Amino acid sequence: AAALAARDGRFGRRVAGERLAGLLEAMQRGDLFAARQIDAALQPLTRVIYQTQPFARRHSRIKVALNLMGIIPSAMVREPLLPLDDGERALVSRALQQVGLYAGSQRDAQLQTASV
Repeated sequence: AAALAARDGRFGRRVAGERLAGLLEAMQRGDLFAARQIDAALQPLTRVIYQTQPFARRHSRIKVALNLMGIIPSAMVREPLLPLDDGERALVSRALQQVGLYAGSQRDAQLQTASV
């Protein structure tokens, strides 16, 4: 979770704002157990966005995540960025499901149309 906040604060706030606020509150209270639980819960998404290679495609992964969450209407990216392939989209989708931020199958259909 710290990576979501530190690496791209705007993304972190939009994707997991309440959870990041909870993490900060837990830290301020000195409740490291709660802070670690929140951080651990967000790790699948953090790993997929920021630790999957190639690192340069993180912006495309961010757009797919925001689209699947229903925050933005399309995951289309402009050059020089490239859209994610089906396997990469599936990784982002699974990570969002694991952390409980997935908006559902209607986003999958919109995403596929926007990236063709």
